[in-house]
Amino acid sequence: MEVSIRPGKQSDHDQIMDLWLSGNRQAQGFVKPGFWESHREMVRDLLPKADLYVAESDDEKIAGFVGLQGRYIAGLFVEQSFRCMGIGKALLGRCKQEHSYLTLEVYAKNERAYQFYKREGFLITKAQMDREAGAMAYSMAWTSMYDALKEKTGS
Repeated sequence: MEVSIRPGKQSDHDQIMDLWLSGNRQAQGFVKPGFWESHREMVRDLLPKADLYVAESDDEKIAGFVGLQGRYIAGLFVEQSFRCMGIGKALLGRCKQEHSYLTLEVYAKNERAYQFYKREGFLITKAQMDREAGAMAYSMAWTSMYDALKEKTGS
């Protein structure tokens, strides 16, 4: 199945919100019950203010998306049936093309996401308890200099 990445548009917002909610429920079951639902409208209100990129399948279904607020990755989600197909890496790659420095936060218990970002060159800059969610979170950062150094040293 072919997937293309394009800028998000307002008509994508319903699909993006469905993917955001289901993705958080699947990956972050350790977060307090009702947490994601209580933040749904706030996130919906932020969508028009974010730079959105969507991965769209050949049948025009959104397979994944990434939302950026400046250099901060506010969220990267891939629909469950499209995971492990390189879509998250492609979405992140689009962000890396646009910026030489990126930050994000990931919950420590979301091991799959943490390992993904670590493989992609993000380093932990801070660990803190997210009291509202009731979970430990890592602040992570990436810079194009990390990738350049990796290539130079072959590690």
